[in-house]
Amino acid sequence: MCGDAIQFAPFCAVGGRRVMGTRFAFDLGTNSLGFAIWRTGPDPSGTFGADAPLDLLWSGVRLFKDGRNPKDQQSLATMRRIPKQSRKRRDRFVLRRADLMSSLVEAGLMPPDTTEQKILEALDPYALRAGALDRSLRPYEIGRAIFHLNQRRGFKSNRKTDKADKDKGKIAVASTRLREALREHNCRTFGEFLWMRHRGRGHDPRRVRDPGRQPTRIRLEGAGAKALYEFYPTRDMIRWEFEAIWRAQSAHHPTLLTTESHDAVARVLFRQRGAAAQGAAVGGGARDLRTARAS
Repeated sequence: MCGDAIQFAPFCAVGGRRVMGTRFAFDLGTNSLGFAIWRTGPDPSGTFGADAPLDLLWSGVRLFKDGRNPKDQQSLATMRRIPKQSRKRRDRFVLRRADLMSSLVEAGLMPPDTTEQKILEALDPYALRAGALDRSLRPYEIGRAIFHLNQRRGFKSNRKTDKADKDKGKIAVASTRLREALREHNCRTFGEFLWMRHRGRGHDPRRVRDPGRQPTRIRLEGAGAKALYEFYPTRDMIRWEFEAIWRAQSAHHPTLLTTESHDAVARVLFRQRGAAAQGAAVGGGARDLRTARAS
């Protein structure tokens, strides 16, 4: 093999004279790769010119699995991608929770000692979230209420994926139902609504089996395509509640709940990872590597 034949050149020239070359041919399929290697040179008959295929040196086909489940034709990567996404969400939640605790400690809304932080877990967060709107809470009680907001921050729409996700439609219906329930029960915030369900008819949180109590967890009810959420909060609802709690409690603790503390806590509580820029992942053009491929 001479000169640049490895770069798919059909022939090379030596002293102005064309000599034998090698041609590589590939056929790329979705789950196959066909190839052929030809020796090329001047056609003895003169019919096909100076770059005619003379001998077939090697050819073959390599078949690959298409990477799909034969039953439902879904990509096999789905079973890996879904658990990976769950792990990433969990890792981000744990990191945000730790950062939020640090922000609350710096703001004076949580004790720095981890043992004291554990003791605060005994406080009913639903009662604190509802009571923070009307009465003065102690600083650590305010921190406990804000920390609980981070447990379920509500749904934030991603318009690029909404159309492809059927659950987004279920969430939209449940969010509308929740707004109607808030108006019907005169609840100012989502936390007040949860406290109404949590306390039951007896209004006595010490009664564990109060018949009037309703679940506060967000779960799908039903089976299959007919499964629906009873209610589902949006991120805007949680943000509204945070602002309402901070505004009400700042009247009782003006030197503690400052604007700087508000911004520091809110920055962590509502931190959202943006979409990654894809510019670096776009390959070069097929004919000119200096130009980017069309997206």
